[in-house]
Amino acid sequence: MRFVKVLILLLIFVVGLIFFVQNSAALGTNLQLKFDLYYYGLSWQGQAIPFYFIVLAAFALGMLFATLMLFIDRIRLGCSLIGHKRAVRTLEREVERLRVERAKEAKPLPPAPEIKETAKETDKEKVAANENQGTEPA
Repeated sequence: MRFVKVLILLLIFVVGLIFFVQNSAALGTNLQLKFDLYYYGLSWQGQAIPFYFIVLAAFALGMLFATLMLFIDRIRLGCSLIGHKRAVRTLEREVERLRVERAKEAKPLPPAPEIKETAKETDKEKVAANENQGTEPA
């Protein structure tokens, strides 16, 4: 994406250069700006400056305002992101608290029955049981 942005900016720069080179005679003419408010008696007259300076100044001011607006938007989004991260942390803590509560409330499982490990122990138990009853093993 950055590559595309750089190409677009480079294209705009080249087109601007071509425009200024091809129109240097018309853009080089001097221009004198005036501001008159006859009713209040205010009058202002500027120095004669080349027209290309006014075009470049307008372009620079437009870039400055656009950058300022993007910067303000980025700050606003950053503050919003901080608020959302804080909300996520709060919700994650709540989920963990609920998991702990649920684990405490859960009934413990009954103990597993003991399993006889070998057939020898089973035979020994049969012999012992038969001796208690007074009979011989088969």
